[in-house]
Amino acid sequence: MKKQHNYVAWITGLLSILLIISIIAFALNQKKDDTNVTPDPNASTPKTTITLGDYTVYRFVDLDFQFIIANLKVTSDKAISLDMAGMKTDKGVLLTQAEPYIKKLLAQGYVLTKQNILYAFQSAEKSMEGNVLIPVADKGATSASLIVSLGDSTSKTIKFDLTKASGTAAMLSYQSTDTITDNQNYSFKIESIESLSNRTLFMTNAMGTDSVDFSSWSKIYALKLKINPLNSVTLNIESSKYLITDSTIETAIMVQSYSVEDYPNFYAKDISTETSGYLYLQIVATTGDYTKVPAVLEIKFKGIDDIVKINIVN
Repeated sequence: MKKQHNYVAWITGLLSILLIISIIAFALNQKKDDTNVTPDPNASTPKTTITLGDYTVYRFVDLDFQFIIANLKVTSDKAISLDMAGMKTDKGVLLTQAEPYIKKLLAQGYVLTKQNILYAFQSAEKSMEGNVLIPVADKGATSASLIVSLGDSTSKTIKFDLTKASGTAAMLSYQSTDTITDNQNYSFKIESIESLSNRTLFMTNAMGTDSVDFSSWSKIYALKLKINPLNSVTLNIESSKYLITDSTIETAIMVQSYSVEDYPNFYAKDISTETSGYLYLQIVATTGDYTKVPAVLEIKFKGIDDIVKINIVN
């Protein structure tokens, strides 16, 4: 029995040794195979460059900061994928964190859609360019820099001279001939403005509907709009103003209780499909033709933060 037990132990030990040798041989062979793997040329870090084109400095009295809109050109030896989280000012403001500044711009009626601002440099091509918004918190600063990480442990610093602010409000505002859109909620166009002096104006209240006449002290106009809600949004004009340029003449947009036959009043009405309608404009004056004067129309849609400003140039 003792001899048989020793024989079994000897066989078990031999098998264990063979198993260990096999594991070591497999590991060595695997390591050898790994060293023979050919590197994927497409997996290398792309060589990316960035250059500055034109830029404009904006400094407005109704904003507590200044900003730059700069045209940047990006080239690469591969498809472009430059992370804007790697772009920051010399004061540490990341371009991906410019939202508080953009909200202040929109609150004052300035629009960025006309400037084609980019929020990412992504392209299947090896070259692309676009405009970026660079906020500068210090309104008195005379210079600023943008530091761009190129993704290969290198970076480039682009410097800006802020001494001349040539940007104007007109560059960031709509004209009456433009299609006004935020590319997300609304798209609309001003089609015409005409006098309602020969039309009967009605007012509806809890007592019913009666005609009203303000001609002894004011003039009424109809501003025709064609509004197209985007992405199944329902639009509703919550408030509106009409300000005659360089004038102290009082004006008002008339609320939804007023109506004129064949001139549907858009004010405070839900608009869910592309529709044409009107805003009624009351001007406190009895003489003059106010279809021909420059003005600014402001529209605030319910549930949308920004106030849209449109320069009316007739």
